[in-house]
Amino acid sequence: MDAGNGIAPHETRGADEIFPHLWCGLQSMSDSQSSGGRARASLAALGAVLSSPPLRRLQLAWAGSILGGWAYLVALGVYAYDEGGAAAVGIVGLIRLVPAALAAPFTSSLVDRFSRVAVMVTSDLARFALMLVAAGVIAADGPSAVVYATVAVSQVVGTVFRPAQSALLPGLVRTPSELTAANVASSTIESIGTFLGPALGGLLLAVSSAQVVFAANAVTFLWSAALVFALRGQEEPHERGGAPDAADAERAVLAGIVTIAREPTLRTLVGLYAAQTLVAGALNVLVVVTAFELLDLQAAGVGLLYAAIGVGGLIGGFVALLLAGGGRLARDFAIGLALFGLPLVLVGGAPATVLAVVALGVLGIGNSIVDVNALTIMQRAVPDAVLGRALGALDGLLLGALGLGALLAPALIAAIGA
Repeated sequence: MDAGNGIAPHETRGADEIFPHLWCGLQSMSDSQSSGGRARASLAALGAVLSSPPLRRLQLAWAGSILGGWAYLVALGVYAYDEGGAAAVGIVGLIRLVPAALAAPFTSSLVDRFSRVAVMVTSDLARFALMLVAAGVIAADGPSAVVYATVAVSQVVGTVFRPAQSALLPGLVRTPSELTAANVASSTIESIGTFLGPALGGLLLAVSSAQVVFAANAVTFLWSAALVFALRGQEEPHERGGAPDAADAERAVLAGIVTIAREPTLRTLVGLYAAQTLVAGALNVLVVVTAFELLDLQAAGVGLLYAAIGVGGLIGGFVALLLAGGGRLARDFAIGLALFGLPLVLVGGAPATVLAVVALGVLGIGNSIVDVNALTIMQRAVPDAVLGRALGALDGLLLGALGLGALLAPALIAAIGA
């Protein structure tokens, strides 16, 4: 990272210098600064992100991918539930996430070896083709196993996209506040997709069929690929390895894992993030089961509950942006964890539609705060040369946690009830 862009270069600072500042509050503002001043500064940084053509293209690409992904996830959940009930939903979550979790630390090495723009475009085009295959199998009333396998391969191919996007961001921003704002924008877009995607999925399911939703998701990947392709030539050069021998390749793949494992603060951060994601994996099953079994809703009810999480996430993005003015990333991360976990007590203790929607909205707020602060800490603390692999290792662990949560949820439901 060039020192002239306002971000301290990774090469000149060791983790022992970085982490104490992170946990005390990176670049914290003066205590005398008003909350209004912080809000104005945060909104100004967000405005700078939206006014930057490269950052705007990257965010719009992410928007297309997220919108279609959430729409198809609703269709996949309903399709699996029709095939085999809650157990099938859990198994699909496992099939969809565990192979991706195992592959992520290896596929993410591509992010540091090749152009990050090229990696993202390739991932988008491959997923475009795979979603069309899944749609065709469903339309032909083919085996559900083929649909699930296609989805699993799509998830593996997609493991490079988010690490590449996150690793690309620091080279496109000009200041640390813009980096946080860019992460907030990504999280906000994800939350909007979490809101609009299920609504779109529920609507398409109501008027058409699952294969139409899968095909619509394929189109969003094509949209994303076109926008990312426009970023060619604007990517900041980074050191790329050649064709390594077997030993070098193994060390290269493990570099991201080692980077996380050797730093106590990163281990703590990643451990807590994985615990939260484990619950999120269970929640993907519980949302479907809650809609059908606890609240007696139809397929559109699944979209309603996911939409509540998305609306909360949208609000949470702005909350995270305002909290970022204080520079206390660890404190804000902890707040997000609490807001994510506590509302689940209300959903289970008082299963009423209105209460469930409100509780899941609060949960969405916490989810955005967690995501923004965890990602910002990783981007600021990990050297750029291994950033893609570290983010890939993180994604692999999170995908594994999601899959494990999806696997545990049906067993817990069978043992003690939803």
